[in-house]
Amino acid sequence: MPHSVFEKISIEQILLLEADPVRILTNLSIRDKKKYELRHIELLLEEERQAAEEISRKCSCRLHIHQMAFDESDLQKCCKILNEEVQTV
Repeated sequence: MPHSVFEKISIEQILLLEADPVRILTNLSIRDKKKYELRHIELLLEEERQAAEEISRKCSCRLHIHQMAFDESDLQKCCKILNEEVQTV
């Protein structure tokens, strides 16, 4: 998606969900029945973070980064992060 889209929709915050690259690789391999290279996953993670940081700067909005645990705590933690930010505005 072009970065200009984010400027047009006036976002207030970004929540970037990240995970361990080995976990991502395992999940993708199971889901897609394909073999992916770990280095490609690592590069994609780096690019996603850089894009989120750039969009955050351009839109002057807060960037939150959550490391996924893939359990019931993820939803609670993400809601808490976003709600705390909304309450401080």
